Amino acid sequence: MVKLTFDEHGWGTRPLIPLLPPELMAQIGRYFNQHGIRTTVHISHEYRARQAIEAGVNTL
Repeated sequence: MVKLTFDEHGWGTRPLIPLLPPELMAQIGRYFNQHGIRTTVHISHEYRARQAIEAGVNTL
């Protein structure tokens, strides 16, 4: 399983992290799914969850 982060919030004292473009997330998901590896994504709100689902991520 591959875990992606699709969240623009930082962790603790770290600054904001760059947001993974949805098109790239879809390409990553397709690649790993074609090789029999499931993908999951860390999200913190509904809007990003919907984008991840549309991109083809297997689990939230």
